[in-house]
Amino acid sequence: SMEIRGDAATIESSVSNNEVSKITVIGNPVYYEQQLDSSDAPVKGSSNTITFYTDETDGYSIIELVGEAVIESPSSNLKCSAIIYIADLDLIREAPGPCTGVFSSTN
Repeated sequence: SMEIRGDAATIESSVSNNEVSKITVIGNPVYYEQQLDSSDAPVKGSSNTITFYTDETDGYSIIELVGEAVIESPSSNLKCSAIIYIADLDLIREAPGPCTGVFSSTN
């Protein structure tokens, strides 16, 4: 399950199939929480803007956190100006700095 809380949301959908293609939430801040695996702690994040969409090339769920971005997951705890997070893999794809945080081994 996923929860995103903020002040305002924009929902974009495809005209051809009427499916939601992108959700952008703005706030001061926006909060994100998602349970990826029932055995792990939930992933939590916050930022000024959060955008959620499915990557068209690989089908992964992407969470973009922009503006004072923070993410806490089973494998990392990171604060940057922006973070692009692949929820399906619990993987940070990109994090423009400056950043502070900790990455832990999953082995």
